[in-house]
Amino acid sequence: MSRQLLGGCVIATGAAAAAIAWWLVGDVSEPGLFSPDHIIESPDVSPITEALIGVVGVIAASIALLVLWRGRRAAVITRRQLSAVVPIAGLGAFAGFTLRVVTAGVSGANIGAGLLMMGSVVVVPVMLGLASLLWRRDRPDASS
Repeated sequence: MSRQLLGGCVIATGAAAAAIAWWLVGDVSEPGLFSPDHIIESPDVSPITEALIGVVGVIAASIALLVLWRGRRAAVITRRQLSAVVPIAGLGAFAGFTLRVVTAGVSGANIGAGLLMMGSVVVVPVMLGLASLLWRRDRPDASS
């Protein structure tokens, strides 16, 4: 089991978290609007396809987490490196939620979408930086 495979599993967990969050949040459009305004027009997805995306996300996250756990048990990665999953999964969930809000049909301005897009300027670099710091391998001390 290689570190590259495990790094890919961390990224897959983030992508799966985005799909799961998108599925769980559901459509947040205002009901009953004749001609809703959109920042980005949402794709026409059937409820069955939405459920399928969510279930596939849960299965993918489960498999990726299982592989990561086995990598930890085999001492390929450290506990600290395993914890890099948390900010990446959080970033994926943030992306899935943001996608639902940005594609929501509203009457007038979608203020929530604007706030999330402004917040992403801070959230994305912080989460990626934290994951990067956690994933780096511990270097042995040169003095020992």
